[in-house]
Amino acid sequence: MTNAAEIINLKTDPESIWSRRTSLRSLHDFARAYLASPWAVLGVTLARTTATVPPHITLPPLVGGRGSLNLFVAVVGASGLGKGASTAVSHTAITLGQDVPTLPIGSGEGMAKAFGHREVVDVEGQPKYWVTVIDNPAVIFESSEVDQFAAQGGRSGSTLSSQMRSAWSGEVLGATYATAEKAVTIPAHDYRLCFILGVQPRRSGALLSESDGGTPQRFLWLPAADPLARDGVKAPEQMTLPKIDWPMQPMCMEVPKEAAREIRQNRIKALKGASDVLDGHMMLTRLKTAAALAVLDGRTDVDSEDWEISGLVMQKSATTRELCVQELRAVETEAAARRGEDRAHADAAHESKRAELTAPARVANKIAERLRDGEVWTRGAINRLQTSADRKFVDEALAILVREERAVKLSDTEYRGIAESPTGWDAV
Repeated sequence: MTNAAEIINLKTDPESIWSRRTSLRSLHDFARAYLASPWAVLGVTLARTTATVPPHITLPPLVGGRGSLNLFVAVVGASGLGKGASTAVSHTAITLGQDVPTLPIGSGEGMAKAFGHREVVDVEGQPKYWVTVIDNPAVIFESSEVDQFAAQGGRSGSTLSSQMRSAWSGEVLGATYATAEKAVTIPAHDYRLCFILGVQPRRSGALLSESDGGTPQRFLWLPAADPLARDGVKAPEQMTLPKIDWPMQPMCMEVPKEAAREIRQNRIKALKGASDVLDGHMMLTRLKTAAALAVLDGRTDVDSEDWEISGLVMQKSATTRELCVQELRAVETEAAARRGEDRAHADAAHESKRAELTAPARVANKIAERLRDGEVWTRGAINRLQTSADRKFVDEALAILVREERAVKLSDTEYRGIAESPTGWDAV
């Protein structure tokens, strides 16, 4: 099995990216100045940057067909630490130069309707027919809590997860309905969808549990925590995303030869079953990241440095995702320990109850062994001959002896033995 570091094949410290470009240094300093994670701010900025690229601009068909630039980012951190702060800082650090609608995530069906609606075409002399009209070619979806995303996807009949996976790949979005006006479908590569999700490490199972479907593999995982945080960093001047005159017709961004070679080699390994399930979409996510870095720099093609920096970002992503996996293991270990403690307490309580239920019978036998036939003893005398631990069982023991006709109750305080005992009692 391969891992992220082996696939990326880079040994450089990911933190070195901040000194590679002016734009990255600026994002880093903005994040530090406003006490947010530089990595989380970068992730949000890459998603926002990608949202400005027209949907007909794609990645080349290195594996299968053309690749969509649609980018998903998971900002990983405790509730109140992550997505909100990083999103706010990203908006402060860089303006896009255009408005991109930002919407909360909803149903899978509602996702397509965020991009367009159905209208009837009525041409004189021709039958009426319905068409989908694009209202927003680009939308950024957000969800602050992974539980909210999971709750939407977990509803009976929900298509959210499958629609998200299709959207990441730029496939046809929407569904067909019997009622024509409801059948909002957005053609492949006719929409730009980016998604920013807040993920709490101990709640990340809601996302990681969908690895069989390929949902978590489509995310760039970046931390909201910042171990190197410090005060006193001055915010630089706000950036504006460089304006790019994209062509009106479909275009594939060019990628460096080494990127194409690595992507195809990794694909061959995957076809032979030699890759980790959680790394199934790593190379395309890396190429999307490289493309976003190019656009952030004002270029229409991916160069070798974009590819190298994207590798460092993917290393950070793999490390962050692994921390979530470890947190989930810790949660399961703690839960198993609690279950073990609960079982132990239940077993102990059962054993204690069983011992209490058998103790009166044991004390009754002890009394019967020493009780002479016809002798009369007071309740107090009988009680004094017991151990301190057994005295609380004397009344129940005497009741057993009376019920089993091994003693006769003469009064509330006196009992007469009716069974012979070869030893008798010692004198009181």
